[in-house]
Amino acid sequence: MTEPDSTSAESRSGLTMDGRVATRKTPETAATEHPAVLDVDVTGDRALAIVEKGDVSVVVEAPAGISAEELEETLDGAPESIAKTTGRFAGTGDGENAVGGDTA
Repeated sequence: MTEPDSTSAESRSGLTMDGRVATRKTPETAATEHPAVLDVDVTGDRALAIVEKGDVSVVVEAPAGISAEELEETLDGAPESIAKTTGRFAGTGDGENAVGGDTA
């Protein structure tokens, strides 16, 4: 059995040479966003859930038997409240949050 020829056109398709490092172009089908990472720890009657996506991490502690509907209802409005509060602490004080969006 022979080794593939690494100098052939077929083996170089999609590769870019950058000095001494060969890099492949990102496939068009690759995910462009970070996936959400979920970690749930149940201890006794409490559940601690951590969700991370990109630069954002959310930690929720709740009863272990909480339903998805109860959790959604409890967290309703949380993103808006977080944006409003961070805007206040960032010193904008003019109804704008830290990233420039209107919180009213």
